[in-house]
Amino acid sequence: MNEEKDATLGAYLSEIDSIQKRFGRPEQTGAPNQANEPRDEIDRIVEGFSKRPLDESDDLSASTKKRRLEQSDMPWFTPDLLEEYPLRPSCKKTIDTLESFSRSEDLTRAKFLVNTSPNAPIGVPSSQWDKIFRGETVSLDHFFSSMHSITIDEERKGHVGETSISLGSIEAKKKVQSSADWAAAWEVAYEAISFVFPHRARELRDYGTYIRQELAAKQVGAHHDIFRYDLAVRTKVRGGQRILLSDLHEFSNLYSAFLLPSGIENFGRERKGGNKPTNQTRNQVCNKFNSQDGCSFPNCRHRHICKSCERKGHGQHECDDKN
Repeated sequence: MNEEKDATLGAYLSEIDSIQKRFGRPEQTGAPNQANEPRDEIDRIVEGFSKRPLDESDDLSASTKKRRLEQSDMPWFTPDLLEEYPLRPSCKKTIDTLESFSRSEDLTRAKFLVNTSPNAPIGVPSSQWDKIFRGETVSLDHFFSSMHSITIDEERKGHVGETSISLGSIEAKKKVQSSADWAAAWEVAYEAISFVFPHRARELRDYGTYIRQELAAKQVGAHHDIFRYDLAVRTKVRGGQRILLSDLHEFSNLYSAFLLPSGIENFGRERKGGNKPTNQTRNQVCNKFNSQDGCSFPNCRHRHICKSCERKGHGQHECDDKN
């Protein structure tokens, strides 16, 4: 604001200086009216400046503001970028909405307005509103903790001189541990995200149904892997700027890594109470081992013996004693 005032004052002083140069210094022998002409014009300018509100902007002060960066300013931009990578309507709406929160003062104002709006979801942690307005991945643990919390959702802050820097929220006091926990936390997150991005409501609702179906289809011991899979998916999607939660084909590698028995991120069998094979399971003969293709699981829980002769080393498909 001070810079704008200085720029405006400088503009008026420059105009006064130009008037003095245009009229020149009046001669003592000149006519009185001619000598007073530049002074009268200067007085009018000064009077106009004194009546002008100090916070009123003009073309000059506006031109001194730093221009916001656009996509076309970036080094990776090419004229045919949007044609080569077209944005879907939902992603375009999301980006347009996020653009209005991109400046720090706009973000602060948006958080104030959403917290004072009579129809906004109640109980959403401040740290999660911040993530939503920034287009970042929300924490279901924080949403779940806020449902029965009696403490304030605090943020870690650092200071550099007189400047305060947010270091993010403190760790959630409660963790999502069951399918019921996840469903309850997702419901609150759904209400908050769809309130800011109403065009994503169906996408969010369908994704919630998808994860609940996965939880219902798996044993309880595998639920933790589904929670980790869900977090990996939402981290990849972020705020829906480029892909959506409904783009399940985008997450096939994550599904394999977290939910398949041979996935590199699947630790279900290593946890107590997980899908630990029982003695009855170990005594069962592996059907895949006895098929033409054979069994490819490195840690198969079933016995690799022939169903026909019950000997090791070959399956029923290769057995000489098969009926």
